[in-house]
Amino acid sequence: MSVSKPAAYVQALRMYSFAASIIPALYCIAAAAKDGAPLRPWEWPLLLLAAVSIHAATNMVNDYFDFRNGVDHSGTIGNSRVLVDGLLTGREILLAIAVCYLLALGCGTYFVLARHSLPVLIIGSLGILGSYAYTGKPFSLKYHALGEPVVFLLMGPLFFGAMYMALSGKWSNEVLLVSVAVGLHITAILTANNTRDIANDRSGGISTLATLLGKKPALRLLLALLLIPYALAAWAALAFNPWYFLAFFSVPMAWKLVFSGVIPDMTRAEADSDNRLIMRVVLLQTFFGALLLAGAVMGAILRVKFPWTA
Repeated sequence: MSVSKPAAYVQALRMYSFAASIIPALYCIAAAAKDGAPLRPWEWPLLLLAAVSIHAATNMVNDYFDFRNGVDHSGTIGNSRVLVDGLLTGREILLAIAVCYLLALGCGTYFVLARHSLPVLIIGSLGILGSYAYTGKPFSLKYHALGEPVVFLLMGPLFFGAMYMALSGKWSNEVLLVSVAVGLHITAILTANNTRDIANDRSGGISTLATLLGKKPALRLLLALLLIPYALAAWAALAFNPWYFLAFFSVPMAWKLVFSGVIPDMTRAEADSDNRLIMRVVLLQTFFGALLLAGAVMGAILRVKFPWTA
């Protein structure tokens, strides 16, 4: 079945993954509003555009270099398949990557000038560099068992820090704590994905934490990445904003994931393909992040001071 060029570009963006960038951007808007930052109406869509553009560029850089390096092929799952199936050429993907980076740079330049903030420039530049270096040559950090720490920093502290400072011009320990919790859950998605792909990555000569550790230790790491964020959410609720306790409405989902997915999988001798486990991790991360966003929104609207946060 033929696919039009516009449809192929949409497929390359992997828009289903954008919740991992949109929810943090909305959270930073709510957190900045709660903290009394002077938000201008046009800054909200600009921040969202910057977040989504960086995310889309990272997705396409990953597809491009995985394909060029022979990691993605007809039997590989988990990529957009636009290059594997010949829907787009490498040159067309590179053009789309350049457009996304230019959009992010344009939005970032506005915030740097509007806030007169050197930290926004530095953190934003590190984010763009990291999004390329994750898979792009000559760095290819993903191929050297650095995927998890890089994703954690890019989608956690760096991402949240840059966006919150772009809106408020200052640093926030509250946002940092929330960013670590969300970043760990996003990293859990990568760990679940890499655990599924152990055999494929080993055959392609790629080193990930999962290929180095083996399946059972990788699943133990996944377990920690899933559960530690709840301790951080409780810390953030007690120290800054009690509405973060809303995140615990996702505990039943986490409980089911751990006891019907992760722990039983630890008993299997061989790493096998389990897309259902990955999808459950994605859904948990999205729900958990959305609940933290709701907590920030409630905090911004009600501005209630509790004795332990006053």
